[in-house]
Amino acid sequence: MFYIDLDLDLYSPGGDGFLRDVVSLSNISKTDRLLEVGASSGYCSRFLAKNYGCTTVASDINPAWVPVIEAKAKKDGVGKLLTARREDVLSLTFKRLSFDSVLANGVLYFTDKEKALRELKRVTAKEGRIIMAEPIWLKNPPFRLRRALEWEGQALIETRERYDEIFKELNLTVKAEKSYGLPIFENYYQPALDKISLWKEIGSPYYTKHTAEIDNLLEEIGVVREYGEGIISYALMVLVKG
Repeated sequence: MFYIDLDLDLYSPGGDGFLRDVVSLSNISKTDRLLEVGASSGYCSRFLAKNYGCTTVASDINPAWVPVIEAKAKKDGVGKLLTARREDVLSLTFKRLSFDSVLANGVLYFTDKEKALRELKRVTAKEGRIIMAEPIWLKNPPFRLRRALEWEGQALIETRERYDEIFKELNLTVKAEKSYGLPIFENYYQPALDKISLWKEIGSPYYTKHTAEIDNLLEEIGVVREYGEGIISYALMVLVKG
């Protein structure tokens, strides 16, 4: 709820350039029916609908995001292309083979990865693509970095080797991939930092209301800057069946 109160338009690490990489690596087209899970404010879905004409379902387990996504889609002029849904990635309500492309951007490390990928595979068309982007440990991280990025045990970041084991078990193949270094995390944090600076400058009550969350965020950013280089990356992978 902190981010909803912030009214931040949560977007991908790397911003629009990252989303263009998503399109180029996965060959998303105007005719695609796309599902995004863990969409938050729906920025990724709206970008793809607006710039590539995809018919998109933006879903999130938090029902509070649904009206936010709908309002932003209408404002962006893509209300007719985009549907907002409350969905749990571990038990999606869609039929088998419903989507040409499925996008999970920074979602799997908060949940059961194998079960989530099994569900994404189920709803993806036979010749479709599962597009996932996740933080990856490049080497064993210092305790402070693991604690910060795994939100004190609320999330679990894996190594690439562990993901390869899961892909093999589920009969998924990596068709294309791209890895991003520490600057992509800086890009992700910047909108929040800009908003916090503005609040502080104008004396907004939000600054006082969210002091604890702001302090935690600033601590996380500091730890990532200090320890993250060469330890953490953000991996974009396009998976196909078989």
